[in-house]
Amino acid sequence: MSNKILITGAGGAVGSVSDLIIKHLVARGQDVRAFMRPTNQKDKEIEALGVEVFKGDLLNLHDVAKALEGVDIVYFSMSLNPYYSDAYIIMMEACRRQGKIKALINLSEYEQIFMGYDQMVQAPQARTALLGGEVSDWSPQQRAHWVSERALEWSGLPYVNIHANAFIENPILSWFNLGTIASEQVFEVPFEADEKIASISAPDLAEAVANIITNVEAHIGKSYALTGDELLSMAELAQIYSDIFGFKVTHRYLDKDAWAEKYMGILRDNNQLHTEAHLKGLMRLMTKPVYQHTTDTLEKLLGHKPKGVRSALENLPRIVEIKKLPANQ
Repeated sequence: MSNKILITGAGGAVGSVSDLIIKHLVARGQDVRAFMRPTNQKDKEIEALGVEVFKGDLLNLHDVAKALEGVDIVYFSMSLNPYYSDAYIIMMEACRRQGKIKALINLSEYEQIFMGYDQMVQAPQARTALLGGEVSDWSPQQRAHWVSERALEWSGLPYVNIHANAFIENPILSWFNLGTIASEQVFEVPFEADEKIASISAPDLAEAVANIITNVEAHIGKSYALTGDELLSMAELAQIYSDIFGFKVTHRYLDKDAWAEKYMGILRDNNQLHTEAHLKGLMRLMTKPVYQHTTDTLEKLLGHKPKGVRSALENLPRIVEIKKLPANQ
């Protein structure tokens, strides 16, 4: 008997991990229900895959409980939100009351692996030293993930934690920069040319999660720290952009505060202060020493070498659109 799978976060914009997971599951003949916000306009696109769409609010217990009817496995992700912990605990309580959830799969953040209780009770200077840089505390979103994972452990629900490194689709590494790349042939980031990161791609993560879902019993109670398989410098990322766009893209460093002011002002203008705070925190973390390594966990979950950063960027919808513009033909 096949499992009924609820995928939250469907119809997302940046990365669209949930949508990619859905496509993998549908291709494997799985029974999928997609949870989407009421205002999301991608419902017809998701339904066309042969998926049941449920429109609701993850902060509304009634909606969540209805979405869980008949469900066996839940994959939970949610866009950056100041009420993330509320939504997650609502989901956990609804799963607990539903009573037959085989697994709650939790998409979380990479820093959760080294920001444990023993580290976080230390004095600010020690916490700063642990991160190897200037940040001693998390962003509100990172703190919300930590709190939610503790509640997940207490809940008694069967779970799987996915601790994913920063996506190459993250606005800091791609989305915010694409206009500057197209107009000035410059990859302008708040990192020096030799600073590195082992970014993970949304397509690789989605396939790994789909593999976990289709063999979930083997993964219950486990936490997976996932990085990409390449530790790439900013200069190397600029070269990848050069190869993709067909013109020379040069790296340009911009001070973190200046970069945030230039590229994140749009978030402030749209009152997305929570998102801005998270990205600023992440920006100050993602090339620190604790991130300077790769793991083979992703490859093990995939059963093959990851497609990687280059493939993800080549197929990123926004890049595909830019390449179609007359100036880039």
